[in-house]
Amino acid sequence: MISIFFVYDLYADVSSPEQLAAYRPLAPNWHPVKDRVLNLGISRDDCWLRGIVHNPGDEDAHFLLVLGNPSLYYARLFVYAQNQRLSVQESGMKILPRDRTVPSNQVAFTLRIPAGQSRTMYLQVQSHTFLSFPIELLSPKQFGEQEIRRSTILGAFYGILIFILLTQFLIYFVVKIPAFLYFVLYSSSLGIVSSTLDGFAAEYIAFLVRWMHGYQDLYAGMATAVFFLIFTRSFLQTPKNNPLGDRLIQVILNYMVVVVGAGLISPVWGIYSNLSGTFVALMLIFWIAIQSYHQGQREGIFFFWSYVIMSIAAIVSIVPTLLVLSFDYVSHYSIHMAYGLQILILSAGLGDKLLALRNEVARKELEKEIEKQQIIEAKNEELEDKVKQRTQELVVKEAKLVSLVESTQDVIFSVDCQYQIMVLNQAARNKFYRYDLHVDVGSNLIENLSPDSARFWKANFDRALSGESFSAIQEIPEPKMSLFLLVHFNPI
Repeated sequence: MISIFFVYDLYADVSSPEQLAAYRPLAPNWHPVKDRVLNLGISRDDCWLRGIVHNPGDEDAHFLLVLGNPSLYYARLFVYAQNQRLSVQESGMKILPRDRTVPSNQVAFTLRIPAGQSRTMYLQVQSHTFLSFPIELLSPKQFGEQEIRRSTILGAFYGILIFILLTQFLIYFVVKIPAFLYFVLYSSSLGIVSSTLDGFAAEYIAFLVRWMHGYQDLYAGMATAVFFLIFTRSFLQTPKNNPLGDRLIQVILNYMVVVVGAGLISPVWGIYSNLSGTFVALMLIFWIAIQSYHQGQREGIFFFWSYVIMSIAAIVSIVPTLLVLSFDYVSHYSIHMAYGLQILILSAGLGDKLLALRNEVARKELEKEIEKQQIIEAKNEELEDKVKQRTQELVVKEAKLVSLVESTQDVIFSVDCQYQIMVLNQAARNKFYRYDLHVDVGSNLIENLSPDSARFWKANFDRALSGESFSAIQEIPEPKMSLFLLVHFNPI
């Protein structure tokens, strides 16, 4: 059985364990760590804690001391035996995981306690935000199982996040809708915040941690709030659907710019400004979400429930820390589960929005096609009316022409390019009958003539069909005398 107790008074102006040893702990401050979560409020100063580990067994014990907050900026563990320093170990976001005593994204230290002996530990912890963390004493096997479980859960979370980011980014390049781009930016900043909470930032974005000196979670959180505001404005179309909320969003965005400047001048003041600005931004987004939900916007429904899930997760995750309660499996990973669910819900909302836009585009295209079809039908009706009117005029003219052709005693007929008779007046019909030529409209005149007559008429028809207007005389031999006919050829 291993027992561990810590003095978790916040010691000021301490730079070494030797200075800390001069402080005499008060008995009421000794508590079993397994029943407590160390919560020291907001501080960017070093926090020193003193603890004792005792091994009452008959065998040496090998354990890992794990601080359950991977986002701690810096942590050092000094181990003493009878006022003699045995080891110094370093961990935290400031140090790359491969350079830590325990090569892990978690903040962990190794402990070896001989049988029947005790060790005094001095723990130095530095954090720029909430200095809160659980302390666990785990066997190597327990720590390995915890790492596997942790890697599985977080691997699934980041896998889903990266897949959704790539998908939405590709969709943005296709449809060019700003909401998709703002969602990608929001999800990316959310991923940076998550990687800081998980300790992965120290490995995968170490340059950002070094550049911001451990404040990357603050600025990533602020960027998340900013992009969430911009995404809200675009996704819910607040300029059109909620003008008051849109104006408030612009005010908060301007305030965030001031916060960035304040953080560059005074990091401590920037922390409070960031937290207050982020809180106000989230409250504003919540109010806008409720408004859009009550207005019946489809986007508002997705947005509202995603926000509800995030709020529940925040409560489950933060309340144990604020109330100095023990961390458990649910509270530790609830924020990641909520992030994943929120991103999935918002992605579904974007998909629904894209489908609605596609349906709207299809509806407009259909309306345009219907309008075009109506225009074509109107033009066709107009053309049909004109054709009917023209046909009636032609019928009248044809009737007049037929009357004119039939009323004369002159032989009048016409043929087409195939030498078929098209018009034949009664005088021509009688003339043809006189020469025993029985033809009518539709008959091929050339085929019904004698070879000599066929040559004469065909040659002259061809001249007329080529556009020439002329007259020709045909000689018809008769028993008593020859008959000469004057024929006028006119192209029509």
